[in-house]
Order: sequence, then C-alpha cells, then structure tokens
Amino acid sequence: MVAYQICVCFTRLTLGGKAEGSIMTEYTVGLRLGKRSQALTIEAEDALIAALKVKHNHPEALISYVRKSNRRGDRRNPHRKE
Repeated sequence: MVAYQICVCFTRLTLGGKAEGSIMTEYTVGLRLGKRSQALTIEAEDALIAALKVKHNHPEALISYVRKSNRRGDRRNPHRKE
C-alpha cells in the first residue's frame, strides 16, 4: 500500500503583487465510508479543494461527487434508511 500526502496551497496575486481576498463557496461532497454514504458541506475556493479537504480528513473514503451547495441543503430527496 502506498501512502500519499497532499498539500494544497494557493495564493492568487493581482497585478500589484498583493494577494486578493479569496471568495469561499460552500460545496457538498458525497463520499462513501465502508457501507455508509455521507454528504458533507465544505467551504472552499473551488470543488477540487473541497474534495481534497474531505480526502485529507477521511483518507479511506471514496469521493462520489462534488457540487455547489444549494439553499435547500441538498435534502429534497433523502435516501431511505437501511
């Protein structure tokens, strides 16, 4: 088994050389841990960073989707409890 360590560091620079304020957006990340699936809401600059944050906290999880969160909280059609 090979272990990977991912470090994500982004700085956006303007023409003046100063870092501009990054706009954070909420993303919903769907993941599967063993036989259970979860949906987590993560605040990040973009979808890739949101997925990497989840993978960093849960390395054994399988990421199934990443999308922008909506006002409903992505709970309109909840899954049945098994």
